[in-house]
Amino acid sequence: MTGTIGATPPSAGEASAEVPTALIILDEGKPQSVLRCLVSLVFNFRYGLRTVEAASFDDARQWLADSPRQLRCVVLIQKGALGADAGMVGLNLGDNALFVLVPKAQAPRYLQQTRRLSNAHVIAWENAFADSGRSLGRLLSQELEKSGQTRPLAGLDAVAFDRRREFVDRRLMGIEALPSLVGART
Repeated sequence: MTGTIGATPPSAGEASAEVPTALIILDEGKPQSVLRCLVSLVFNFRYGLRTVEAASFDDARQWLADSPRQLRCVVLIQKGALGADAGMVGLNLGDNALFVLVPKAQAPRYLQQTRRLSNAHVIAWENAFADSGRSLGRLLSQELEKSGQTRPLAGLDAVAFDRRREFVDRRLMGIEALPSLVGART
């Protein structure tokens, strides 16, 4: 599930308020939009997380004030430099990780801005999906598994047969749609 802060909230009957969530803060632009789509797919299909988008730190703080228990991590996708008072340090993340995706030229500045945060990772967007130890996928995996957020069907073998349907329903609650197969006929 993908949502935008300020959009119409889910009805009382929906369980999306209890779905583990990744908060994505991004500025406007084509590279940011493409990265948001890729990051959302990883969160949704690999971990069963819904994503919520915020256009500013103020919007992010508003969501965090209303839904802190659902948060699993925050991803900041920015093209330019942020001012010194941007508010990254002011976000109340608890033990949740902050992943900052920026152009390689901006990475040193963001490393400086996040140095006081205990669980912040700055990743150059040129290398975000590379096959390396500092890739976004590997860092996400490490941080989400530390917080107990595993792949949607991880642990199914340990669940009693008569409770598996409930387990699967709960774990897949955040998945919006299944990806289509290339070349599949409809």
